[in-house]
Amino acid sequence: MDQEQALSDADGRLVIMGNINPAGALLTGGANEVYREACARIDAAKGRGFILAPGCDMGADTPYENVKMLAKACRDKGASV
Repeated sequence: MDQEQALSDADGRLVIMGNINPAGALLTGGANEVYREACARIDAAKGRGFILAPGCDMGADTPYENVKMLAKACRDKGASV
């Protein structure tokens, strides 16, 4: 689903949970890629009700550094962690 469209449709009445692909950037990407994607998702939310999360369960082999970068992006963008 398109994040921008979902947030627009929610019109502030609902909180939307958007995702970082758990089999993509989180599992196989580098920490900088995770950070960039997370920041882009947060920026796209434009302060509207949004929860940044993996699309589903994270794989057991997900690098811890990538998970840390997800949290860092939230902190750097002023989002709750």
